[in-house]
Amino acid sequence: MKMNPKEHENNIVVGKMVKLSCPDKDDEYGIVISTWHDKELDCKDCYVAFWGKDIPDFETAEKVKPYILRYAAISLQSVS
Repeated sequence: MKMNPKEHENNIVVGKMVKLSCPDKDDEYGIVISTWHDKELDCKDCYVAFWGKDIPDFETAEKVKPYILRYAAISLQSVS
């Protein structure tokens, strides 16, 4: 069952693992680190820490620095 945009936005919260899918590119995985409502666009905006094709296992993996990008919540897919 597909969520409406507002339900989808409510599901994208700080700490949520997400996926960004772009045509002709590999999916990128990350964790939402900040959200806020963008009044001008009337949507939820996010900062996401991305690691590329996999989110590292923080317990056993070597430390890999993420890159931080800003996306509208509606463009992200929940992973867990």
